[in-house]
Amino acid sequence: MSTPTSSVSGLVSGIQWRDLIDQIITAESAPATQARAKVTANNSKLTTYKTYRTLLETLRTSVKKLRDGSAFDGMTASAVITSGIKQLATASAGPTAQAGSYTVQVTSLAAQQKLMGTTQASSTTALGLSGQISVNGGAAITISATDTLSDIRDRISVANTGASPSKVTASVLSIGASSNRLVLTSDTLGSTGMTLSDVSGNVLQTLGLLSAPSTIAPAAVVQAGTDAVFSINGVPLTRTSNTVTDALAGVTLQLTAAELGAVTTLTVDRSGSSAKSAMTAVTDAYNAVAAFLKEQGTPPADTATKPVLYGESLLRIARGSLPSTLQRFIGGAAIDLNSAGLAGLSLQADGKLALDSAKFDALFSGRLADLRSLFQQQGSTTTGVGLTYLAAPMSVSDGTYPVTITTLATRATVTGAGLAGGIFSDDATPDTMTVTDAATAKTATITLTDGMTSTQIAAALTAAFTAAGLGLTATDSGGQVTLDQPLYGSSGSITVAYTAGGTLSGTLPIAAGVYAGVDVAGTINGEAATGAGQSLVSAVGTTVAGLSLLYSGTTLGAAGTATISLGTGALLERMLDDMVQSTTGVLSKRESSLTEQMTTLNKRADAIDARLERRRASLTKQYVNMEIAISKLQNSSSSLLATINNVNSFNNA
Repeated sequence: MSTPTSSVSGLVSGIQWRDLIDQIITAESAPATQARAKVTANNSKLTTYKTYRTLLETLRTSVKKLRDGSAFDGMTASAVITSGIKQLATASAGPTAQAGSYTVQVTSLAAQQKLMGTTQASSTTALGLSGQISVNGGAAITISATDTLSDIRDRISVANTGASPSKVTASVLSIGASSNRLVLTSDTLGSTGMTLSDVSGNVLQTLGLLSAPSTIAPAAVVQAGTDAVFSINGVPLTRTSNTVTDALAGVTLQLTAAELGAVTTLTVDRSGSSAKSAMTAVTDAYNAVAAFLKEQGTPPADTATKPVLYGESLLRIARGSLPSTLQRFIGGAAIDLNSAGLAGLSLQADGKLALDSAKFDALFSGRLADLRSLFQQQGSTTTGVGLTYLAAPMSVSDGTYPVTITTLATRATVTGAGLAGGIFSDDATPDTMTVTDAATAKTATITLTDGMTSTQIAAALTAAFTAAGLGLTATDSGGQVTLDQPLYGSSGSITVAYTAGGTLSGTLPIAAGVYAGVDVAGTINGEAATGAGQSLVSAVGTTVAGLSLLYSGTTLGAAGTATISLGTGALLERMLDDMVQSTTGVLSKRESSLTEQMTTLNKRADAIDARLERRRASLTKQYVNMEIAISKLQNSSSSLLATINNVNSFNNA
């Protein structure tokens, strides 16, 4: 299809109106171009802010270990030969381990049981044995007459797979071409060993592993399963494994050798190397942030492009607040160790952080408690009898807060009054007494019979509580039964109920009902606090929300004060948390602001584009109409001129 001549720019009018329209649109699209340029700049800022966020979060993670004290909780364990030839054990220690020195002696190591059957001429020839065998009490394994020694090995091996493996490994020992034996090895250590049985037939007996359907043949025992026999500080111990995790709290002991009379000394101590690693991590993370701030805050040279975040207020704030927080004096710390610099963590002239390892090592060895006071968030209570600090969130500011108790916590307890002369009197039909412990959510039931004494009822309840796992106690209190809940507060209620066998015609040991304790109540810093047993927690919305204390005292009124001390690690973490929190942090707000600006700018640019498209269409239409009009005028002019010429020609004839 050909283009109408009227739509060809300037063909009729001689005016290049399409170029003119392009110039008009370009001029009027400047705001959209500027908006998109701003979007590109904001997107670059967002990308750079993400890098900044990552650096800050790395620093926050490292200083958190200073705030919660885990930087100083690392433990190390070492073992050396004290006497004998062999080192009897090695050890590793976790944060819950206690420092100390322990002597270890090992009489015997735990070993796995190994059995070997009698000689078979071939491992690949059918043995002609059939029946069913069981390994370690598992499902019966069917053996067919066509099975070879290798087939039997494979069938036993299959039983040692899946969700319930037999924990016995089978193999064939080929001593020579005509000497083959089935070998069974327990996968677990210890004297329990393995159990075998011929369920039907006598396959295992014929192979020499059993002397009776379920009795292991003494001649088949190559190695007996044995427990580890050892002692720590002279206390004899026995375990089914050579890896011992429950003898010393927080310590994993690996028994490696046995030697009569030999002694290996195990030493557990604080790990200075892990503490120094934590301090080094803080140093490296701080310096990475400092380098970023310097890079983004350095003025550009005359011809250079300025850094993406140059002049951003968030970076100016951090350049001042980070070093000032790091160098702040800590009021709750020792006077000669009340700043990070005195602990060997100091700022250099170039703004970078440096760790004096020798100074820190010396302080860690001799003044660990003071180091904790310098870096950790710590809480304490003063003047109060029975008032104990439990915990506080990062949001609680350092300071001293008064505590007032208005209600004492009590435990659920009840003593019956219905046993005349200490004896339950009822009809001849036994009745049922049910007790429910809300703290454990468990129930115990006993049978009441006519003539039971208070002592017998208390003993029956005690046995039922033990069997069912209730945390309650039952006692005989001068001919009446008493139930006690060891936990304080309303959550540990005791519910007593009865089911009549016939008619509950007599008086009950304890009246049916619910008996609950009372939660502590009071205020912290003069503001509302919530009680749970003996724990008092400052309520949400208060100035010290989340501050948790324990009150075990017996008097009402002023109970003392709670003091929160924020060390350098706590102060740094709080400052960083205020910056990088996912929704409320200042960095998050800045990122959200940039994103919102980009959305607004893109919408504005798109709206301008749409308006200019309509503008282009309108101008194009106007110019096309102009071309059509001019064309028509030209045609009319040509026609009129032709008519005049014809008239003139006729008149001249």
